[in-house]
Amino acid sequence: VGALSTPLAIQAELDDKIKPREPIYVHHEFEAHINLHDVLDELDFKKFKDAYVTNTSEHQGALDKIRAQIPENCTQTILRGFERAAGRVEYESLQYEKQLACDFFKGNIKNLQALQNKTQEKIAIQETLVTTEWSIIEQLANTPPQEPKDAEIYRIALAADQISELTFKDLCGLYVQEDFAQYRERTHLNDTQIQDLHQSMHEHLHHQLRLQQLNRVKEALEEAIDAPDDESKIVSLTQKLMQENIEKAGQHTAQMFLQFSENILLRARQSEALTSLYPTAEGEVKETVEKVIMGGGKSTVVLPLWAKAMADGSALPIIEVPRALLPTNHTDMNQTSFEWFGQRAHKFQFSRESDCSSTALCQLYEFFHDVITNREYLITTGESMQSLELKYIELLDNPPTDSGSNVQQIWSSQVHTLEQILKLIKSHGRAMIDEVHLGLRTKQKLNYTAGNK
Repeated sequence: VGALSTPLAIQAELDDKIKPREPIYVHHEFEAHINLHDVLDELDFKKFKDAYVTNTSEHQGALDKIRAQIPENCTQTILRGFERAAGRVEYESLQYEKQLACDFFKGNIKNLQALQNKTQEKIAIQETLVTTEWSIIEQLANTPPQEPKDAEIYRIALAADQISELTFKDLCGLYVQEDFAQYRERTHLNDTQIQDLHQSMHEHLHHQLRLQQLNRVKEALEEAIDAPDDESKIVSLTQKLMQENIEKAGQHTAQMFLQFSENILLRARQSEALTSLYPTAEGEVKETVEKVIMGGGKSTVVLPLWAKAMADGSALPIIEVPRALLPTNHTDMNQTSFEWFGQRAHKFQFSRESDCSSTALCQLYEFFHDVITNREYLITTGESMQSLELKYIELLDNPPTDSGSNVQQIWSSQVHTLEQILKLIKSHGRAMIDEVHLGLRTKQKLNYTAGNK
């Protein structure tokens, strides 16, 4: 077959293509975890707040206790027992929250109107804060070059509409990339100013999240005041009021931007799942299975954020989904990732009938290289990944019998390129399997038939 490539050789090829990344970090000198507890404290609703917070803490503690009791290797029957216990804890907690909401706010126009007035007051304060912050950030981001000659050229280009000033959308893109090199490319700032700009954007988004939450509470209050005896509206109000930007989400730029762009706050379970799936500070990837309930934001939140975290310029993030869901998931995730992070998701399909000419396989190898270096990711199926390996085995098992022609050379090239592709996936691939209970079913196999019919 000829000289086979080694993982080190593949890494050397990648190193030649990868643009060096200089990560930039935020300093958490302010409170990363935010909530609206001050609104309740100033209205003397401390009793409601304390009871609600205590219930949330006890609920989480009870779930953690159940999780700690689950043995590493247990049967489905035993696991169902733990799930039923967790379900009872969830139900009891929700019922208590509902009772608290009704006790303090159901039919109580006075309390609802007091809360409405305080919310309006807080919104006005927060709007002033974010407007002032943005003015400072915009001015810093669009600072002209220090050299007088360069500054004059910059002003002329602006006046002639040859260039434009950085917008909020531009700065959000830089913020999510967390890369000094990207900031230097788009601004005229030194590294100290870039760090200040990045930090200011982080704190600004925190304050924007609080403003968004206040506005959600305001809308819920209007509905509750119109129907003060409607339990569903009262419960919805208190849930929006007691939501929190949890600390783990508040310390992660991609999660922060996602929350802002979608006008949501991640639930603790979503952030917990993401944190367990992220690589460690040393770059190690932990193999784990996370169970997220239906409607828990698995496809819309967890997968795009995981792909963003994994695509660091040296890894090949691969998301496997059930075959029937591939077109829909690719369309949705590509749109979501591009809108949030300017990142592309590429659909990869491969079968026994796919073009396996030397040219096509070389193009596929280059395509995987480009996905890595452009910090993008693949969406595929388990069948496609298995078929890629089976095609390699099939070629190895069927070498050409005519060694005196170029057929041998073509076969050798095919095998060599497929071997490169598989080694690239093995050494740089980072896999996430959606619906893992289906993807890892031991009875589900893909076979290539061999021999005469």
